[in-house]
Amino acid sequence: MMADAPVLLIGGTRGTGLLIARLLLREGVPVRVLARDAARATGALGNGPEVVVGDITKEATLPDAISGARHIVFTAGARSGRFVSEAKIRRTEYDGVLNTLAAARRVDFAGRFLYMNSSGVDLARSGPSRSTSTRATRSSGASAPSG
Repeated sequence: MMADAPVLLIGGTRGTGLLIARLLLREGVPVRVLARDAARATGALGNGPEVVVGDITKEATLPDAISGARHIVFTAGARSGRFVSEAKIRRTEYDGVLNTLAAARRVDFAGRFLYMNSSGVDLARSGPSRSTSTRATRSSGASAPSG
């Protein structure tokens, strides 16, 4: 795997993903961001990262973003602090991960897959309002989450 290959950020336009994208760019690491809206991503991150249009709820849109990536950092999730239906949470935080892993397998992705999600965390209320999850796994041989 080439050191100049980009790190793919999924969920890199807000929250934790945006912070990670800015940190990697500051450190000179090539960054690729998957975004549903390229203009919004460029507005949030400037012209530093490569932006690939795609949607984690639509597996067919993911291979182009994953192909050639060194690693994947997945921080996408339903936004905390406002009501989100259970169906939308499932599409984003469960099906989105499954779609990403399936697309990674299709393009023979061999890097690391880092899953970070803090959905439901309300720091203003001094702690999590529901489960907080941070997981790291290697893509090759990673199994689908049970659930």
